[in-house]
Amino acid sequence: MSARTMCRRHPTKPAVTSCKRCSAPICSECKLAMPEGAFCSMACVKEFRDFQSRIWADGGPRRRFSLRATIRYLFTVVILVIVIVVALYFWLGTTDPVEMWENLRRQFRLLF
Repeated sequence: MSARTMCRRHPTKPAVTSCKRCSAPICSECKLAMPEGAFCSMACVKEFRDFQSRIWADGGPRRRFSLRATIRYLFTVVILVIVIVVALYFWLGTTDPVEMWENLRRQFRLLF
């Protein structure tokens, strides 16, 4: 939280944290410390606890398979591998894996 952020209820006091439910900036005077975290009001505590009880009554938090996230991850990995291979090509001067490995070993021997 930024040092310039001021409390929502007390605009002259700097906020020390934000509400776990509504993300409102709160000062130390407004902060309600609960086992779940810091809240700005008992209404936020109640809403947070109600939400949590609905999640657990529904079987708890679930991780869902996301085809879009998987494709994005694979695309990122492929791009990263291409960047590494291109960098090694420019550094070592070859695309042959055996020759690349030998040149890489030779370069590391020079360094250490």
